[in-house]
Amino acid sequence: MRLLKFRIRLFRSIVDSGEVTVGHMAALIGKNESGKTNVLMALEALDATEALLSSEELTIGHSLLEFEGTPDFLVTTWALDDADRKAIDSIWPRGSTVTQLALYKHYNDATRYFLFEGAVQPNALYDEATGELDKMANSFGKSPALLPHKDALLGPLGVVIKTDKPGENWSTSVSDAISNFRTAAELGGLRLPVGLRKSLNRIAEIARLTTESKDSKLKAYQALRARMPRFVYLDDYPDPVGRQNLVEYAERVTQSKLDESDVRFERLMALAGIDRSTLLGLQELGRRQRDRLLNEASVRLTRRFRSLWKFSVDIRLALDNSEIDTIVSLHAENKAYELNLEDRSKGFRWAFAFVAAFATTGQEEIAPVLLLDEPGVHLHAAAQGELLRFLREEVPNQIIYTTHSPYMVDPEHLEDVRVVQYRPNSGTTVSSEISGDRDTLFPLQAALGLSLAQSLFVGANHLLVEGVTDLWFLSSLSEFLNDIDGTGISSDVVITPAGGASRIAVLAAFLSSHGLKCVALFDSEAESLRVAQEDIRKKLLRQEGIIFVAEAMDGAQAEADLEDLFNPDDYQAVVSEAFAQELADHPIALNANVPRISRRNELSFTASGLDFNKTRPAKLLLRKLAARQIVLDNQTLDRFRRLCQSINSAFDRIQGRANFEQGVRI
Repeated sequence: MRLLKFRIRLFRSIVDSGEVTVGHMAALIGKNESGKTNVLMALEALDATEALLSSEELTIGHSLLEFEGTPDFLVTTWALDDADRKAIDSIWPRGSTVTQLALYKHYNDATRYFLFEGAVQPNALYDEATGELDKMANSFGKSPALLPHKDALLGPLGVVIKTDKPGENWSTSVSDAISNFRTAAELGGLRLPVGLRKSLNRIAEIARLTTESKDSKLKAYQALRARMPRFVYLDDYPDPVGRQNLVEYAERVTQSKLDESDVRFERLMALAGIDRSTLLGLQELGRRQRDRLLNEASVRLTRRFRSLWKFSVDIRLALDNSEIDTIVSLHAENKAYELNLEDRSKGFRWAFAFVAAFATTGQEEIAPVLLLDEPGVHLHAAAQGELLRFLREEVPNQIIYTTHSPYMVDPEHLEDVRVVQYRPNSGTTVSSEISGDRDTLFPLQAALGLSLAQSLFVGANHLLVEGVTDLWFLSSLSEFLNDIDGTGISSDVVITPAGGASRIAVLAAFLSSHGLKCVALFDSEAESLRVAQEDIRKKLLRQEGIIFVAEAMDGAQAEADLEDLFNPDDYQAVVSEAFAQELADHPIALNANVPRISRRNELSFTASGLDFNKTRPAKLLLRKLAARQIVLDNQTLDRFRRLCQSINSAFDRIQGRANFEQGVRI
């Protein structure tokens, strides 16, 4: 079972968060005091057994009276897997088709309400049973050997099926009638046709599916609730204990007066494979046995830490009289520097504490959903990147985390980003749309900038495009073409967005000064054409290194963006879906005389008082392509194929010229 989405209302700064979808990870970015932590705290409250105190938690300036009845302060929707459905099949047979479970938590009490989605309805099963009964009647009519027995065999079954609606009594009666049907047919020596047997078996299955009591759904919910991951909120990781006096520890155990440091010490020892009873008897062991035990525990700690963090580190447990020390050796320049764990840097201690905390939650049979508040805040930038990699690749748990750091935002997975904003009138909202002011989006913008800066020197060949949507489209379609027939862009080409046609020449000059080859792809429209011609005149770009999108079009279309390479009906359908909420109240009328489809939408949206953003339909289109909800036609593939071939040819021309110029110099 995994979390699909959630919605929060009237909790602290949140009036209505909006529906928030969740994948393996969700990164909440936003300014201070925007309400990111409140989102995590609301989710954690799903497992609270006590009622929420409205005087403390209710959004300031709002009242429960704004909602009819008791509001659903939190709604979470969970996707069920086959194991979940199997767990409730015997309890509530109709649950075998359930796909989702929506769980509602109300504000003034701890009662949880639930709603199953995907369960086949009893009336639908009843209609199917009567349909199968009709098929059986036709089978009798087509068989001379069976026809004389139709009334005797089929009559009682038909009476039972059509007398009542599905329910506990109906299921039992139908099952008994089917049993009597089979017994009578066997005693009469009748051979039942395959189709008739299939219909009979299906009616028997329908009777099983509708076998339920008044509390079957409640029992099914209770079984699923026991399988549902809990939310674990982690915001701070107390420093691990690097030194412990075993005599004093044993006294506190005997007196049942363990303090917080003792709990952290036991957690660390558990990570090393040493339980409480072993600790209490450690000093009684012989030296050789004790050394072997501590060495094995040290190896476990080192392996555990190295598996989660790519540090060159050794961890050693040492017993000196009655004190046990955790010694950490960091390796640098072929030297090892030993220090007690408590004397290491704050960032290292945080990383160590995180490993211990994660190990505790990771041992649960049902992996919890981790709610991490500002993880890695004390880590170096490179270590934050390593933490993000570890969370994505090594941790099976779903993770929702807040961050201000660009190193904790993965530019390769923008679908994970959720923008949290606070407005005085609407409170805190959470959106997957990449929109907001500069401060709100800073972590994302900085992450993209870092990714761009790091990618500039990855390869020798750079294709410069105007915007980020060009990068998305070309990367995705080129990869697709290379997979099916190898006609995409060459694998040694790095696609780099310049942020507008006017910036392409500046970026090209910068890259060329480092000996890198550049090809520029411009939209086919008046401003881009003017910029390209000016760049050629100033010798900022070479003619053979410039391509226009219109070169890939079928006919003599003078103006074109990359969006025009798609089937116009497919693209427009995606636009309508992406802006469905806005267009419901402000319909648009496209002007067919405007040559570029993105420009047509921009003008139409403006005329209706709306803003058109190309990134929204681009993101949705690529998501649908990845999910195979849209299949590209041959004309679209041919257009992208021609464009990729033009790009590859341009690099060949530039390489040929470079070889010629090098030969002349020689």
